[in-house]
Parts: sequence; C-alpha cells; structure tokens
Amino acid sequence: MFTNSIFAQTDTVFWFAAPEVSASHEDRPIYLRLSSGDQLCNITISQPANPNFIPISVQIQPYGTQSVNLTPYIEMIENKPANTILNYGLLIKATNEITVYYEVGILYNPEIFALKGQNALGTEFYTPFQNFTNNGVGYSSFDIVATEDNTIVKIKPANNIVGYPANKSFTINLNKGQTYSATARSQLANLHLGGSHITSNKPIAVTIKDDSISGARWGGCVDLAGDQIVPINKIGTEYIVMKGFLNYNIEKVFILAVNDNTELFIDGSLTPSATINLKETYSCDITQNVTYFKTSKPVYFLHMSGFGCELGVTLLPSIKCSGSGQISFVRSTDEFLGLNIMTKNGNQGNFILNDNRQMITASSFKPVPGTNNEWVAAQLTFSTAQIKSGTASVIKNTRGVFHLGLINGGSTSGCRYGYFSAFSKYSPKIQSQNLCINDTAKFQLSDASVLDSVRWNFNDPASGQNTSTSHQPKHFFSKLGTYNVRAIYFYECGTDTVIQQMKINPLPTVYLGADTATCNTPVVLNAGNESNSYLWSNRQTTSSITANSSGLYTVIVTNSFGCSASDSINVHVKPLPFLNLGNDLSVCDGQHIVLDAGNGLENYLWSNGAITQTISPTQDGRYSIIVSDTNNCTNSDTINVVFNPLPVPTINSTTLSQQTNVINYYSEAFMANYKWIVSAGGTIISGAGTDAITVKWNAAGSQTVAVNYINSIGCSSEVVTVKKVIVDLPAVKTIEAFSPNGDGLNDFMQFRNLDYYPGSKLFVFSKIGNIVYQSNDYQNDWDGRILNRKLQNQSMILRGTYYYLLKLGGADRIIKGFVLISY
Repeated sequence: MFTNSIFAQTDTVFWFAAPEVSASHEDRPIYLRLSSGDQLCNITISQPANPNFIPISVQIQPYGTQSVNLTPYIEMIENKPANTILNYGLLIKATNEITVYYEVGILYNPEIFALKGQNALGTEFYTPFQNFTNNGVGYSSFDIVATEDNTIVKIKPANNIVGYPANKSFTINLNKGQTYSATARSQLANLHLGGSHITSNKPIAVTIKDDSISGARWGGCVDLAGDQIVPINKIGTEYIVMKGFLNYNIEKVFILAVNDNTELFIDGSLTPSATINLKETYSCDITQNVTYFKTSKPVYFLHMSGFGCELGVTLLPSIKCSGSGQISFVRSTDEFLGLNIMTKNGNQGNFILNDNRQMITASSFKPVPGTNNEWVAAQLTFSTAQIKSGTASVIKNTRGVFHLGLINGGSTSGCRYGYFSAFSKYSPKIQSQNLCINDTAKFQLSDASVLDSVRWNFNDPASGQNTSTSHQPKHFFSKLGTYNVRAIYFYECGTDTVIQQMKINPLPTVYLGADTATCNTPVVLNAGNESNSYLWSNRQTTSSITANSSGLYTVIVTNSFGCSASDSINVHVKPLPFLNLGNDLSVCDGQHIVLDAGNGLENYLWSNGAITQTISPTQDGRYSIIVSDTNNCTNSDTINVVFNPLPVPTINSTTLSQQTNVINYYSEAFMANYKWIVSAGGTIISGAGTDAITVKWNAAGSQTVAVNYINSIGCSSEVVTVKKVIVDLPAVKTIEAFSPNGDGLNDFMQFRNLDYYPGSKLFVFSKIGNIVYQSNDYQNDWDGRILNRKLQNQSMILRGTYYYLLKLGGADRIIKGFVLISY
C-alpha cells in the first residue's frame, strides 16, 4: 500500500538551531518531544559538525511518544555567544514520519518550538518579530543552521545586532551542522529584528526567539516566545487567527510583508485595512474569537497569544492549500490545555481524537466570518482525564485537512503555544516499499478529498494497463526492474506532479526436491543459502534442517529485498524391519541352539548361505544375517557363538586311615553344583556339594567314588568321573575259646574288627561235622548254644572243641579255625 498520511509538520528529517535562553529566567530543562504515527520509528539525534556530541538513538512504537532530555548537553546546544560560528546544529532523522518540537523550561519561562521538517528549509527568509512589548530578561535573536557544507549566508539585520549595525549586509560561511546567532543589541520592542533579510546558496533553517517578553498589558507576566519559521516560498495570502486565552480579551498579530504595496483585508472586506511595504511589520489587535485575513501578496503571520498573562508566539500557517489530515501532539504538563481547530465546512463531523469520535463533534464548530461559510472553527479545552500529559495524542479527519493550534500552560507560570499543522501546499509523496514480482502494487495519494482528479502512469507499457485515473489504483508490474511511477494531480491550488521510483524485486529460489522416502534414514532438507531468513513448518529458522520423521515439510524463505517464496516436500521415513539376534552366545559343547531372525519378513540371508528364518550353529563363529521387508527396507544383525569344551573332573584322595577307615576325596575347586556318589560300602560324612568330601568306608574290597560338577561357564561333563577304590579293612582276629557261663566275662564267641565286615556269615561244626550254629549276618553274639536239627531251637550248651568257618562280608575272604567252649 502506498500512502501519504499528512501529519502535523511531520517528516523524517529535521534541522534546528536552538536559541540561547537567559539562565536567570529558567533556561532549562530542554527536551525534544518526539511523536510517531502509525509506524515504528527508529530515530537518531546528532550534531553533524560536533564530534564531541555522541548521537542519541531512540525507538518509538506506533502512536507513541518519547521525551529526550538534552539538558546535560545544553552548553553545546544553545547558540551562544552571538556573532560566532558554532557547531551546535541539531539533526533529527527518523525511519518513518514523526512530529518533533523543542521545549524549554517547565514552570516560569516555557515555550515550544514546532520543528517543520523540509518545510523549514529554504534559501530566502524574512524574520517576523513582535514589536509590541520589550524583553524583560535576555534579547530577541534569530539563529541559523546550515544543512550542507560550503553554505554562504547573507544577512541584512533590520536593527543593530551584536557585531553589525542595522541595514548593513554581511556574509558568513557555514558547513553542514554549523550555526550562527544574530542577537539584537536592545531589549526595546521597536528595536527587535523583524524584517531582517536572510539569503543563502544552499538550504538553511531559521529559528526566531524573544526572550522573557513582558506581559504587562495582560497582568505583568514575563515569558519566552519563539518558533521555527519557514522560507518565503512557504508563506501565503490567507490566514485565520483564532484568539487564545489571554486576559482582557485582546491579543496581537504581527504581519510582515515581503513585497511592497501588500494590501490587507479583514473578514472578507473588499476595502483594505492597511497597505504594507517590504520588510514592514503591521500590528493588529485581535478581539473577536476568529478573524479571517487575506492579503494581496504573501506575508508572514506571527500570532501573540497565551493563557492568563503568560505569552507565547507562533508562526501561523496559511490556510490556502495547506493543512493536515492527521496530527500527533503531546500535552507537556497537567496545566490548562486548549486546542484551536479550523477546517473547511463539511469536514467538521469527521474528527477522531484518540480513536474517539465523540470528543470533537460538529456542533463545536462555528463559521469563520468573511469566508462565505467555506471555513469553520472550534475552540476546545480538555481535562487530564480526556488527554493525559506525557503521552501521544492523535487527531485525524477522515474527510479533509485541518489546522491545529495548541496552548498548554498556567495563568502565571508559563505558556507553550504552537501550531502543529502542515505549512506547505499539498505535496503528496508516494511512499513506497520495495515490491516483489507477482505482487499487486496499491497506490494512493493522501487526503483524497483535496483532489479533483489524478492521472497515473506506471511506466510499464508491457503490462497492457499502464495508466489509471482511479484515486486508489492497483497495478501488476510485468517484470523485474525499476519503474518511475508518476501521478499528476489536480486540486484547488492547481496541478502538480509527484514521481516515485519503485523497484520490483525477484523472489528467492527455493526447491526442496521431489517427495522422498527412506528406510529409517533422516533426510537433510536444504533451502539454499542465498536468502536472509528461513522459517520451516517445524519453526526452525536455519537454511537446512534434518527430517527425522514422516510428514509434510514446508519452508518460507525471504531474501534481502523482503521477498518471500515457499516450497513443500513430503518425507516418508519408513521403519527398518525388526531384527534382534540377541546377545552373543557362549554355550557348552554339544548344546543345541537356534538363531531366530523373526517371522513376517520377505527375505533372509545368513552368512553361512542359509535363507531360512532360523539356523542352528554347531561350531564357533560369527553369524550375521540380512533381512528385508515388503517396504524393501533392509536390516542386519550379527551374533558371535562360542562352543565351550565340557570339563573332565578329576578325583584325588588322601591316605585311608586304618584306625578310622576314613579318607578324603577332592576335585577341582571353584566349580558349581558338585555331585559326589560313593558305592554302598561307604558313607559321605562331610563336604557333600563341595569340591572335597570325607568318606568313611564300612566295607572292604573294591569300591567306587564318582563326581561331576558345572564349571565357571556353565558346562558339565556328559558322564561322571569314577574312581575305583580297593578298601583294605582291619584284619579279623580269631578267638580260641569262650565261656558262656553268664558271669559277664567272655560269654560270646567274638571276632575283633568284625564290625568292618557287615553281612559276614558264621558256620560252627561238631567234631563229626554237624552244624551246631549258623548266622548269615553274624554280630559277635553266639553264646555256644547248639541248634536242633532244624536249626531253629537252641539246645543245651556242650563243652568241647568246635570247628568254625567265617565268611567275611564284602571282602571275599574266609577265616577257619577251632574254638573251645568251657564252663
């Protein structure tokens, strides 16, 4: 959108020469009051000619305000001493249009100087001053700042100034940012500097100042007055003066002619009230609320107004072909605030103050005498509840332009008086931003109500629609390039042309490629590296990203021209088929194992050439497999298999104790699950389940001891280890006689050590060979009784000698002998 919203003396570049104000009557604090419109503004305050001044940077939000305290720099801002070239010129630059005024003092000597941007710059000026009241403290002066190097300024003072007499021309040379102060030698009103002539070869800006002028006529106050003025090409012939709020219902206006034989007409009268010649100042009392003035030739109008007895002066804008559609201002203090508003009849019902349509209504306006109802005016006052101090306020008219005067102060403390509307004739700008190819450009000249018609030329004949007469045309440029867009507009002040250069910029190139699919592999998406910024759909802002999951990925890239393009790509990250052969295996030799790659897959290929889901290795090795699924994604895994040899247990032993018939057997230590087995002739008396056992042999002859265990890697022998043992038990000692008489001594036939041979069999025979006694498990318990023929019932004991045969249990040995039985 290309617009030009005319703000109150708004611009992006302002030059200002700050006057010296008497310190004895409050010359401080000093502020720059900055107000923005509908755009964010970055502002720099500098002194181009003064390397000791560090530039100040300020950022203001849309419809915001910022007060910059310059008091710490006052000694390098106020232009003193007079008649000296100084480096004190202020330059204020902003990225978008702002309103600026310079404010001096708070309580006793305040004034505001409304900076007029480009409208303040020119090469010829006459200086308007009041000539009614003297300076109480300080002097009147005009201060000049150059905007370019090698600026030659010619000055002809109307009265004596410091360094030069009246009406004597002199020249000074100024470089960019340098200043010069011409200060009156007298404080008398009739010796002020009204009508001084200033010319230059390059643009300059001029400030006028009347320090501490007396308000004796209105009650005795003393107050600072001043303003930044405009060159003669910005003054006009029609003015409306709205009375302010001074005591005694009378104010003054001072009219400075820049041509001879300038006739002055008041309130539409056809009879001139005065004829004013070049450099002459005509003073007129203002007694009615609104007065209309018209002159035959352009003049300066300086209005002295204020509040109570506190005075202020301001340079009035000509109403012809000037004004603002929107004005931004700041109420400096909580003191009285009055606004004087004038506009053309028909616009009065279209005012908005701070987004409120009810604060300025059509009923507040009255016709301006002598204008045939063409102009209306309203004088309004506002409380701090309606307009707060220290914050930006915005007045706009949705139909046409208007003029605004502001008076803020106290009846005895001080007054600030300034006009905040545009001084220049209607001169729109086509504010542009670089467009991008394929964008539709929208154009508009501001405050269309001022226009009768407009003709556009887009300098793009290849488009086929190169012209338009619409107030708000649209155009689609045919190709890249720079175009000089021209608007010829027609309005009440004539015809004019505005040209704006526009550049149509290329879009960035971005191509993410065709949609892609991978098997569990992240995809790097690259949007190139030729652009300034990147914004992906996952909020990342780098030129490339890694897509780890499936989805639609979109990127918007913006190049250095602010042009954007986008592209999208579908990424399908397919999962790999699941495969897990498990941890490496260490098994025992001969153990059956199965390696399983899982079911449901399309293809299997083992390292041994097998193409089945499972294999059963029988030897050591590294086994790997590659599998694939229906998505043609492959996966692989590897497992190491080790077959460990089975252990061969050994059995070692100590020497058999002949006294106890006990022996220790032991095998390899630090194994697990020991299992010992001894033959029936022995008993494990300790160590079962360990690597060493203690065995007591109860039978002689050939015995066995066996063992098995699980080693440290979990293997055991397939068969137990068996050790054959020949047990050599104590010899059985025979007896020769016993006496079974019941006396408890030697009553039984007993063999020593027989208990080592369980199951021994004893046979006793008579002399003729008959069996008299028999036992299949003799326990050393025969008392000599003879068995009957059936060997079941015992008979009388007989004395005599008997033959016996003892077959030892478990020893395969027979002991023979004779025994004597006696009583």
